[in-house]
Parts: sequence; C-alpha cells; structure tokens
Amino acid sequence: MNKLALLVKDEEGMTLVELLAVIVILSIVAAIGGVAIAGVIQRSREDARVADIQMLYEAATLAEASDSYISKNTTVTAAALNTQGYATSVNFLMDNASPAVSTANQVIFSVTPGAGGAADKLVVAIPANVTFAGSKGNKDLTTGATALSGAKEIKALTRTTLF
Repeated sequence: MNKLALLVKDEEGMTLVELLAVIVILSIVAAIGGVAIAGVIQRSREDARVADIQMLYEAATLAEASDSYISKNTTVTAAALNTQGYATSVNFLMDNASPAVSTANQVIFSVTPGAGGAADKLVVAIPANVTFAGSKGNKDLTTGATALSGAKEIKALTRTTLF
C-alpha cells in the first residue's frame, strides 16, 4: 500500500464533543463582541446628538449675529430657527414614543444681557427627553446650573452632560 492510502485510512473526523466545544467557544467570542459593539454604537449615537445640539447653537448664533433675530423675539425655538433657514435640520428633535411628533418647539434660545457691561449671552434651554440616542433620552438642561449659556459651555458639552 502506498503512503497516501495509509494516511487516508487512518484519518478520522471530529467527534461530537469537539464540535460542541468549538461552537461554545465561538458563541462566547460572539457574545463579548456583540456587547462591545453595542456600547460603541450607543456612544456614537450620543456623540451625534451632542454635535447636533452644538450645530443648533451655532445656527442660533448666526441668527442673532445677522439681524438680532433672537433679541427681537425675546425667545426663539429650534423649530423657528429651522423655519427661518438658520438651522438646516431639526429632525433629531423627535419624540421617541411618537417619532412623527417633533419636539423642536421645546428647545428655546434666549439672549440674556451681560452684567456690568459684559457681552450678552445666548442661552439654550433643553428640556428632558426632547432628543434621544437610541432609547436613551437627554437630561433636563433648562434651569440654573444645568442651562447652557454661552459658546464655551456649548463647546464643552459632552455626552455625559447631555445624557
């Protein structure tokens, strides 16, 4: 008999226990990878909402700088900024329970006079749950220490502050 015939004759397949061990190991690796990827996706959604809020603030800054639109109207909503053409999109401001319902009228911009001759500040009030990252709603950023006033606070906005 030649050597090839001897090799083929002694060759055996994998046992059922070996196959099950491989399946269990692959399942564990897939589960760990799935959890890690889900976390990355959630953080990406939250970062996107932070960027959206910062973009909206920039649109409000443009509106105020161009013709004092916000000062003339006392307060302006995100929906009004969109209608007037300052903000290109407010689609991220949707009710999570009813995606067809916009929450853009709840995000309010106002100008507060600077104290002692300081420059006026553009303040944004963002109520709780007007924007979502997946199923996670934003925190209440409307009053006192939580209200976002000025460009520095908006630029320093992080996903832990917003969510």
